[in-house]
Amino acid sequence: MAVRDILSSPFGDYLVLSFLGVGSYGKVAKCIKSATQEKVAVKIIRSPITEGQKELAILQQLRLFDPDRFNFIRHGDSFTNKERLCIEFEILDMNLWDFLAKKPLHVLSVKEIRPILHQMATTLQLLRSLGVVHADLKPDNIMMVDHVNQPLKVKMIDFGMASHVSQIECGTYMQPRSYRSPEVILGLPFTTAIDMWSLGCIAAELFLGHLLYPGSTEYNILRQMMQIQGQLPHKLLKDGMKTRCFFRKIKGHRHRWRLKTYVEYGEATGSKGLFNSLDDLKKIRPTCHLSDEDTMAEEEDLDKFVDLLKQMLHLDADKRITPSQLLEDPFITMGDLVDSFPDSFYVKSCCEVMGVCRDQTLSSDNWDQQPQASTSTASLDKYNIPGQVTPAWHTRPEHPLVLGIASDVSSSLSIHEDQGLEMAPPESKSLKTDLIEAQAGKINTFHPCRSPNSYSPKRKVMKMSLVNDSKETPIEALASEAETKPCRKRTRATFEASHSGSRSQNSYSPKRKVMKMSLLIDSKEIPIEASASKAETKPCRKRTQATFEASHSGLRSPNSYSPKRKVMKMSLLNELEETPIEAAASKAETKPCRKRARAIFEASHSGLRSPNSCSPKRKVMKMSLLNELEETPIKALASEAESKPCRKRKLEPFEASHNLHAATQQRRGGL
Repeated sequence: MAVRDILSSPFGDYLVLSFLGVGSYGKVAKCIKSATQEKVAVKIIRSPITEGQKELAILQQLRLFDPDRFNFIRHGDSFTNKERLCIEFEILDMNLWDFLAKKPLHVLSVKEIRPILHQMATTLQLLRSLGVVHADLKPDNIMMVDHVNQPLKVKMIDFGMASHVSQIECGTYMQPRSYRSPEVILGLPFTTAIDMWSLGCIAAELFLGHLLYPGSTEYNILRQMMQIQGQLPHKLLKDGMKTRCFFRKIKGHRHRWRLKTYVEYGEATGSKGLFNSLDDLKKIRPTCHLSDEDTMAEEEDLDKFVDLLKQMLHLDADKRITPSQLLEDPFITMGDLVDSFPDSFYVKSCCEVMGVCRDQTLSSDNWDQQPQASTSTASLDKYNIPGQVTPAWHTRPEHPLVLGIASDVSSSLSIHEDQGLEMAPPESKSLKTDLIEAQAGKINTFHPCRSPNSYSPKRKVMKMSLVNDSKETPIEALASEAETKPCRKRTRATFEASHSGSRSQNSYSPKRKVMKMSLLIDSKEIPIEASASKAETKPCRKRTQATFEASHSGLRSPNSYSPKRKVMKMSLLNELEETPIEAAASKAETKPCRKRARAIFEASHSGLRSPNSCSPKRKVMKMSLLNELEETPIKALASEAESKPCRKRKLEPFEASHNLHAATQQRRGGL
């Protein structure tokens, strides 16, 4: 951290980091307070201390009000360093002109200008109530608080030229040249209305991207005013101290004035205005939206903006709009715009942009809560016009399309308690009524869907009574068992499986197995009682998902090689064979079970012999089909095959023997 200088004060030292701006008044330094390590801006006034005391007096008067609500810079301590007055301020982001330069087209839209006008009108209304004129209002003196985190939040700064209206002498030069009002140029007594003129010039400049009245002299500015807004009122020209510097009376007409020519004024050339009327602002940027309603809404908004500019830039200061009236203008309140285009997304976006001004609407109640500056200053209520128009953006209306979607979602999610009785079957209602009477009114609600976390034994009795109407198990026995058995919380998977009719994977109770076996083995000889006793004595084994799917789909699991299942399969395959089922069963029981590979299983079902399968019996069956026309008897081959040990044949001898057999048959056919 490079420290350029140190400013000493009775409250602590200020370490100067950099300079933010330099002007005729002095310069502004970015500093760090050594006491609090807070970054602040210190204005070092170059002029004598007596000149800076006027600005300090205005800041002390504004210090009684909330700077965040009335949109002016926060003032801190003040001290003297090396015979120069230093005033501490808060650090702000950037001025309005620099913010405009960062825009792609260096312009702001109408909906972006609206919140800036509202905030500055709020500040001007406070200054007007105090009888203070800023007299130096321009884009450089309107600062953005934080253009990233607080978009379009602005504050008024630099009260170096500010003073009370009663203390200003007539004919004093005030305001920057391009923002100077006609009464100041002509040397007329002026009021706080000159700040409203400057604000109107700033609003037009934000929309155009350049000055509304550019000019190097006051004569050029007056010429452009008359070109765009017409002749100045006779009252201003008659009472102005500097009228004859710019105008001449028309001969033969006592009350008519004309502007001097370039030669008469002493200038060779001058700048010409870019417009002939303020209405030409509507032709600068044609509006275009995807929706016709949005296009018409922006066109109407632009019309109201131009109408407001005409009131802010009225040549007669007495007829110029006041800050209180500006806050109630249709362009600011957006009442007509919301009523005319309730379904426009453009209007909705304008209301969202005005959210920065939602807590700054001034009313008589809000003003009464502020302290009085002093008894000598004007009363706050004296100049206040109570706001009778509530801004339409204050309620932040939602788009009807969004409201429709929200209502549909809320209606679909709303569940009423009386829907449970309407959806429940008649028998469940009667059962509920009986149980309520039996429990003396302890159960007062019922819903057709049981909550996953609700596992009361009494609710289990109600459910079992509906499921087991035709079974022999009485409800009383289930109720006693449910009351004595500790409650176990059911998982979501078990709950869904029980309601969908599928048995849960973790549910392997012996009694449930008996119920299932009674349905599957009705025609078999195995009694239910024996299966039940075996199921009760045999420890429960958790079945895997593959075994469960295989058993339900009719396919035997690859790992299931029970001897009894093998007997059932052999009885179907060997009906025509001579080997009795009993022998196969005894052989299967005495022979240890051998796990069959997947390839052997597929080969046996598809009718193809496995490469490793060289059983003599399978060889006899194959030879009997191939050698039907040959003389070699099947029995001799069978006896030879039984006495001869099995030898695995290779592929080449097998193909050679088949080729020889085919050649022999062909030769016999030829003979």
